[in-house]
Amino acid sequence: MKFCTVAGCKKVSELKSGLCQMHNWRLVVHGDVNYVPYKPTLCLLRGCNNKHKGHGLCQKHLVRKRRGLPMFGVLRTLHPKRYKLITKPQHPLAMKNGRVYVHRMVLYDEVEGSRLPCFWCGAPLEWKVNLHVDHRNHDRHNNSPTNLVPSCNSCNAGRMLIGSIKRVSIYTRRS
Repeated sequence: MKFCTVAGCKKVSELKSGLCQMHNWRLVVHGDVNYVPYKPTLCLLRGCNNKHKGHGLCQKHLVRKRRGLPMFGVLRTLHPKRYKLITKPQHPLAMKNGRVYVHRMVLYDEVEGSRLPCFWCGAPLEWKVNLHVDHRNHDRHNNSPTNLVPSCNSCNAGRMLIGSIKRVSIYTRRS
């Protein structure tokens, strides 16, 4: 087997010229075996050396533009609709990527991983099966143990619906 005679090319040469098909085509059409038909364009933002994905921006800056976020700098504030994540691969609630939602970790550590009833309806819940952690004051960034309660899926989802009944804990009904 013969290989292409162009330096760095490891393709098999089946032509008499000693070139692979690609380099032979470049020689015939463009007159140069090292001709590059296109030059990859870079992100239009100064200082970014990533390839552009769309609208002249790289993937990172394109996503930031669509979300209305600043193009440069580290995002120090968390979006109000997102939950805080932390990397703790050894935690029992860690996902495959080793990250854990902070509100789930705080409640798990507070109750030491025991089975709990739903705070709103009393249904039995189990970690990693059907337990959701609910923020009582609806602030996703307030992860104090007093603000976090175990909740079933229907109670957790039903609290945010417009026109839903105001849920009262089973623990406050008894008093």
